[in-house]
Amino acid sequence: MSYVPFVGVAEKQLSRLEADLWRAILNWKVYDARVWLALDLFDSMSHTKDEMVWLNQNLISTLTDESFKRLISEAKFKAQVIADIIKRNLFERTADIWFLATDDDIRCFMCWDDGFRAWEKSVIVKRLREYQAKYSVYNNIYVFDVDWNLIVSANDDKLWNISDAFIDQAKMVYENSWDKFSEYYGNTSLWSWDKLLYSFKITETNNPKSKTLWVLTLSFDFEDEMNRIFQKLNYGISWTYLMLLDDEWKVMASNCDDNFPKWTVVKKALDGFQIVDVDWKYYLSITAQSNWYQWFHWLPWFGHIMVPLEEWFELDLTTWELHSSNIIALDILRSRLVSNWLRILISDVSKINDNLKNLIYNWEIIVSNAWDKKQEAKWLKPVFDRVKWLADECRWLFSTSIGWLVNMVKKSLLDDIKAIASLWIDVMDRNLYERANDCRWWALTTKFRILLDKNPKTKDHLKMMADILVYIHELYTVYDCLFIYDDKGKVIALSKYVDWKYIGIYEESQLLKFWNVYGERYVKEVLTRKNTNSQFYTVSDFSKSPFYDDKFSYTYSAPIKSESWATIWWIWVVFDSLPQFNQMLLDILPTNTDWTLMDWAFWLFVSKDWSVISTTDDNISIWSKFDVGQKFTNLKNWESISDTVELNWEKYIVWASCSSGYREFKTSDWYKDDVLCLVFVKL
Repeated sequence: MSYVPFVGVAEKQLSRLEADLWRAILNWKVYDARVWLALDLFDSMSHTKDEMVWLNQNLISTLTDESFKRLISEAKFKAQVIADIIKRNLFERTADIWFLATDDDIRCFMCWDDGFRAWEKSVIVKRLREYQAKYSVYNNIYVFDVDWNLIVSANDDKLWNISDAFIDQAKMVYENSWDKFSEYYGNTSLWSWDKLLYSFKITETNNPKSKTLWVLTLSFDFEDEMNRIFQKLNYGISWTYLMLLDDEWKVMASNCDDNFPKWTVVKKALDGFQIVDVDWKYYLSITAQSNWYQWFHWLPWFGHIMVPLEEWFELDLTTWELHSSNIIALDILRSRLVSNWLRILISDVSKINDNLKNLIYNWEIIVSNAWDKKQEAKWLKPVFDRVKWLADECRWLFSTSIGWLVNMVKKSLLDDIKAIASLWIDVMDRNLYERANDCRWWALTTKFRILLDKNPKTKDHLKMMADILVYIHELYTVYDCLFIYDDKGKVIALSKYVDWKYIGIYEESQLLKFWNVYGERYVKEVLTRKNTNSQFYTVSDFSKSPFYDDKFSYTYSAPIKSESWATIWWIWVVFDSLPQFNQMLLDILPTNTDWTLMDWAFWLFVSKDWSVISTTDDNISIWSKFDVGQKFTNLKNWESISDTVELNWEKYIVWASCSSGYREFKTSDWYKDDVLCLVFVKL
């Protein structure tokens, strides 16, 4: 069965040429019986005909296999990305719910009596909105009492008692465990559509055995997030239906609500692929289970792809053009990207073409030598004219078919590389978006402001601030260090012990030795910025930090305001860039596909001045220069480009994608830092 139209075209034309060649042989046999001029040519034509029969079978089989392999590869990759990207995002939410449930401002507000709490409600609503403004993935934040009366929300909703399904699930967690949260997706009375909710108990103190008094619930903007993921996967094969499924194989989100509405049950296809029949329409179906991200797995969700085969049959690769004219077919044919079977097929095609050329050449010799047998040569002329036409047709069809195959290999490869590059840079922006949010929110910790207002500060004051930083650091493991410094550049609290020559070891018997960071260029720039906006943050260049063992990283800083709202202190967080960026580059590759580029490919993040931020190649140093051409650095946000480059006397296909930001991060806030993701595949 032909799966794409050019396979059917090739199949029909090969069959027609085979039949024409057979008729030509029969005609030749008739003529040859009369003139006995070309017995060898007759044998050659018979042999060529047999080769064409073989080629017909194998060329059609190879065209079909290669086209279907491309479909499977792309579908598997997309299904895995759907499952893994949302899981990576939700991992960040688990730290959020834990930390916000221990927020002192919320706890103090809830401890007031009902009358005073009602009077000060605007204060806590403002604080919840501050959080929502920074972590814009949430569309609301709720606080309930133990009887599930809504006490306050970020959107200042009307107060009422609820009895939704997620409450029973949350109660079981709260009553039996301290270190677990409730994760629920489904219908609630809180909104007019299904919601993804994270809930955690608010206790009297941070002691795990303290009494549960209230419940905090974060409402994740699930629909918006899934739409962003689906939009990112809108490349390659058209008419692809993208879905996220629950453990009962019901559709939770999709890009095809008209065809597969929410909560429609679909057939899973976890092992390989399946061809499924839905309402008399056939689909290629693939399901992927999400991989673990750090320790987080939780809800068993699945990425799911359905490709309607009827539409895919109409896919026309013959009109597809490469993104770069520098990537030529000869480079592909010479590379390891072409399978041995395809090489053999190309060789056989070339051999048949040579045979046809020899037939014509030999005919011309016979005619030129048959001057004394002009009548006999005249009888053979219609046959040889037909053979010449058949030879031209065969050569065209063979070269065109091989061109289709090579085009398919090129397109499949470039689609894969483009997807990898654009998804990696998206994962990077998503991750760093969270870092900007974290430092701004932690800067609003009221206890920091209270303790920092103390003058003089005692050992106990410093220890309490350090304990808060340590607690935060335990929840947010992507950081190497968190610390607080004042407007003179003195470090006064730190989340971990470091070498004494920098800032001194914290011991019970002594105060933390101050270390002045004012000499750091980034700190000087931070301290000169005066602002009253709680959304403000700063980011260092990707540079060496003494708080990161003189290794390269991004550091984020946000102002801690005094009671008079003057900026006197700053919180500084050091991103653990080496393992985190490296893991980003590795995690996005699905583990359950046949994608084998890792053996002869490498990829990296670079700045616009070609400084290396992260790489999978151990031979490339961080912050070394890796310049492969100005055409890549001219890329704008959202743009991608491919080309071939030569490195160490070997040729590579390279695809570059420029960062585009995530939500407001790098898009509508003040921050601008274009980073390129480059994927190199050796030819």
